[in-house]
Amino acid sequence: MSGFKSEIIYDHYKETFQKQVKYLSQRNKYFILLLGLGAVLFFQLTNLTSINNLIEGLIQSNVSDSITLEVAFIHSFLIFTILWILMLYYQINRTISRQYKYLGKLETELSNILTPFKFEREGRFYKFHISWYERITKVIYAYLFPVFILFTVIVSGIINFRANNVLNLLTVFNFLIYGLIAIITLLYFIKRK
Repeated sequence: MSGFKSEIIYDHYKETFQKQVKYLSQRNKYFILLLGLGAVLFFQLTNLTSINNLIEGLIQSNVSDSITLEVAFIHSFLIFTILWILMLYYQINRTISRQYKYLGKLETELSNILTPFKFEREGRFYKFHISWYERITKVIYAYLFPVFILFTVIVSGIINFRANNVLNLLTVFNFLIYGLIAIITLLYFIKRK
């Protein structure tokens, strides 16, 4: 019976680990996208006209010469895209954390069945034998990067608020997005463990 149980648990472990590899790949893609979008937003804050001209040039060269977009609309689209990808990024980070804990649980079950053999690659071993590089990378992914995005969005909101003397639908939409980004980032930090 224990042989059959260990096979089922090990098969489940392998499937879970394969999913984990996919999650890590997705997280890296979201990270690169957010880094690029955050950089565009940051440069938009520091040099508004040149980055907007660049974006308009890209749209006109890739879509149509006759399309002209307002700078405010481009900014709204940018921060909405950041919100969307940031939600996916936080969600995948949470999933990765939970999956590592679950893999550790499966390893413990396998180790108990296969005593004296210890099966502890993803759970216990990596938890207690983490390198400095891995610790720094974890801090970047989990803390510094979200703070960079949050800081950039807050500064963007302040600059937009000062620049916009008119309260219109687009301004309200932007501040709703700024607020949602701040809320999901704070919730991400609060529910970190």
